[in-house]
Amino acid sequence: MVSFPEDFEAREAAARRLLEELRAETAELALRLQAAQEDLSRWEISRETVTKVLAELSAAEPATEVDVPVMPEQKPSPTAAGKGRRPCGRSRALRASSGSCCAFRTGSAP
Repeated sequence: MVSFPEDFEAREAAARRLLEELRAETAELALRLQAAQEDLSRWEISRETVTKVLAELSAAEPATEVDVPVMPEQKPSPTAAGKGRRPCGRSRALRASSGSCCAFRTGSAP
């Protein structure tokens, strides 16, 4: 049987070990907290800087409308029109299966 003083010393040693473990965890958390605070500060400064630059740019430039060119609709050639083909030579069924037409340079080539 363990004597009372030995049991007392064992419990005290366990409490000391726990305390040291918690201090180590606290030190690690303090470092992580500091890094997170620095990261947040950089993001806040970046946001403020971008907001300021954008405000300065919008104030310096007069509002202008941008003309977006509209491409005219391409008409099928007279020789291909009767055959159900586009100027590129692809049939409507083939276009429907691939979802694209080379005349418009979208999707896969013929």
